[in-house]
Formats: sequence, structure tokens, C-alpha cells
Amino acid sequence: MPDTTAATVGWSAVIQIALGAGFASAVFNRIAAWWDRKKNDKQSATYLALRLSVLLEAFAIECADTIIDIEFSRGYANEDMFHKYRLPNLAIYPDGEEWRVLSAELAAKALTFTNEVMLGRQCLSGADATYDLHANDVQHHRDRLNIIAERGLGAWTIASALRGRYGLPEFPAEWKIDKTLKEHVYDVMDS
Repeated sequence: MPDTTAATVGWSAVIQIALGAGFASAVFNRIAAWWDRKKNDKQSATYLALRLSVLLEAFAIECADTIIDIEFSRGYANEDMFHKYRLPNLAIYPDGEEWRVLSAELAAKALTFTNEVMLGRQCLSGADATYDLHANDVQHHRDRLNIIAERGLGAWTIASALRGRYGLPEFPAEWKIDKTLKEHVYDVMDS
């Protein structure tokens, strides 16, 4: 009678090796897929951060331009200032699932900022009804510039945080947009 013990042990070992190799392969494939997804998420987050930074910086630049235009125009007695106290339009943010790749804190700040712009617009339009725009009201002028400057500086701050968090180069410093905005922000409690 032939010895089947050796053949049985041989097949048992082969099956164990095959199962072990299959398990190791499955684990390796899962790790590789996770690593690729993580790498792609980092690239997607960096690209989204760049897109948002550029949109927010453009808003901040327009706020600074508005402030400069208002300051320049105030010297002309016949200049109608009513239309100048406005927040610029904030470009439409990217939509979709790509927001999940940003840090939750920065995504919340960027998404909440759209509401801050809306509230700033409401404050500016509410001020239209309560002040005589043709009177030389320095405090009213200062309050309105403060609203524009605060929103511009808020956009600039979020854009800078996005650039810093995702390793993007800073906005060219020679333009000093943040300096222009900071000069017109004041603590309302101090006035």
C-alpha cells in the first residue's frame, strides 16, 4: 500500500503557502491602494488650496483697490460716494467632492467666508439707509472702509493660511495688499 501521508502533508503545505501568499498579496494591494489615494488626495488638496488662494487673493486685491479709490475720490466735492462703498464680487468656489481633501479647519474658514461677505454687504446696504451720504461724516466713512477692509483682510488671511498649509509659494510681497487693508481695519470698540 502506498504511503499517502507524505502526499497529504505536501498538499497541505502547498495550500497553506498559497493561502498565505494570497493573504499577503491582498494586504499589499490594500496598502498600495491606500498609499495612492493618500498621494492623490494630497495633490488634490494642494491644487484646491491654490485655486481658493487665488480666488480669495483676487477678492482682497479688489477690496484694497476699492479702498484706494474711495480715499482718492473723497477729495472731490462733487463725487458721488454712494456707489463706491461696495464689496467686490467673490468668485464662485469650486464645488463637488474635492473639498473633503482639505483640512476641515481651512475648509470651514473658506466656506464660512462667503457668509461673512454676504453679511458685509448687508451692513453696507443698511448703512446706506441710516446716513446722509452727502454729509461729510468721517465716522461713517471710517466704518464703511472698515467693513471693506475686514472682509479683504479675512480673504487674505485665509488665502495665506491655505498657501502655508499646503506648501504653496507666498503671494509676491512687494504688492503689500495686506498692509493696505490693515491700515483701514480698526477695533469698533475703540471708536
